[in-house]
Amino acid sequence: MSSVIDDTDVIQYMSVEEGRAILDQEARAYLGISGEEFVRRYIANDLADLDPSSVSTLYHTLPLAGISRDGWKTARGAA
Repeated sequence: MSSVIDDTDVIQYMSVEEGRAILDQEARAYLGISGEEFVRRYIANDLADLDPSSVSTLYHTLPLAGISRDGWKTARGAA
């Protein structure tokens, strides 16, 4: 099986800091709280009063911020 790679495709990497900025922006937009507050509440399992759909969306941004989905901080200085 062969594949063709389009010369216009570019892989871009983002830093943990950029990922944290995205998490913060999305947490503020979806829930009205900071990314740091979302992470703190996520780790503490204190999300019951938040919109489940928004929490699910933000859950998927955690790795961008250097935070594993099991709640442990995986990057130095994680939010």
